[in-house]
Amino acid sequence: MKEVYSEDSEKIFLILSVLLLISLLYSFFVLSLCMFGFGLLSLFQFQLKPFRVQRRPDFIHEIRQFQKEPPWYALSLIFFIVLLSGLYSDDTAYWLERLRIKSPFLLLPLAFYLIPSIGRATYHKILLAFLAIMCLSSLPIAFDMMREYSQMVLRLQQGQPIPTPGNHIRYSLLLALASLTGVLLLVDQTLTKTKLLRRTLIAVSIYLFIFIHLLAVRSGIAALYLTSLFFLVRAFWHPRYKVLALGLLVVMILTPIIAYFAIPSFQNRLNYMVRDFSQYQSQKWDAYSDAERILSIRTGLDIASEHPVLGVGADLKSQMKDRFHKAYDKYSFIMPHNQFVSVLAAHGILGLFLFIVAILAPLWPMSHWENHYFIALHGIIFSSFLVENTIETSVGVALYLFFLLLGLNHMKTSPS
Repeated sequence: MKEVYSEDSEKIFLILSVLLLISLLYSFFVLSLCMFGFGLLSLFQFQLKPFRVQRRPDFIHEIRQFQKEPPWYALSLIFFIVLLSGLYSDDTAYWLERLRIKSPFLLLPLAFYLIPSIGRATYHKILLAFLAIMCLSSLPIAFDMMREYSQMVLRLQQGQPIPTPGNHIRYSLLLALASLTGVLLLVDQTLTKTKLLRRTLIAVSIYLFIFIHLLAVRSGIAALYLTSLFFLVRAFWHPRYKVLALGLLVVMILTPIIAYFAIPSFQNRLNYMVRDFSQYQSQKWDAYSDAERILSIRTGLDIASEHPVLGVGADLKSQMKDRFHKAYDKYSFIMPHNQFVSVLAAHGILGLFLFIVAILAPLWPMSHWENHYFIALHGIIFSSFLVENTIETSVGVALYLFFLLLGLNHMKTSPS
């Protein structure tokens, strides 16, 4: 049954992966079911024809092997720092909510480790499905923008995002990752042997790159440019790609300038950002989103400075609310719009240290740096950490963990 199981398990893994990618945009319920499905796939062997299910005979052995793999189990630190913060937190309800959101960091790494490693073909199919899903999901948005472009531009002038599936920030991060994935698939010589696929990837990559500028969500655009810059610097030191890297760097510098004058939505978003920052400097932060973000980070740092070792735990929410009201006379508030500041304020220097260990552990083996899709994910996510509290939501956690664990699973037997 072993050979059949290997083939059938990859088919099930592929189906679950595609469903999860769709559910990231459209259904939190299906997202939860997919995670549960990966758990079942890690515990049981499935044969499709005829249908059979049996327990994994190597389960105990694989558990023991998991304990020898820091890039996998270090991720659970993110769950445990939240768990331990309950010892010094008064807001039990918020603490339990945080535990629920962070529980995948405890469970999913083990599940994906136990799942037999997927091959290159399945890995590429999942990435191609991701590109297709992002392209198809963008078409209704592009159609609405063409049909009601003046209204969309007005929304951006007022600091309101263009409607997207799910949260617009998470969607923009997925667009950035998809845009880079298209380019990386294009240069993967094991995949682009047919002209049709090569031309399709070129068209999709260009389309997604243009579309993310039309959408004008700065988090996604910033993540895309910062990660692209990393790859260009890396390519510059390779003699074969030095000229190409310099050319692409010039294109990357010119693109925002051209977009500013050619794309009204992009121009209005930048103008709003400049206007918003000037209002912050004048201490006029009501109804200005960027000003509130700056205030949230500043308030988070203030809390961290008063509780430097362990932070305030789950009381961070109530602390942010009280300080926004007392310091800025605002009844509304937002949590720190920086993942590192959020961790520092809630869990102190000790928690931040453990958090950094957890997110860097998967990058520790040098062989992992040869998987460009894996590195692209970290570039996008780490860039978003600077301006968003990305993994403080269930969808953000799922986005990060799925692509991270997908790469780790593939690299268990394949280094690239």
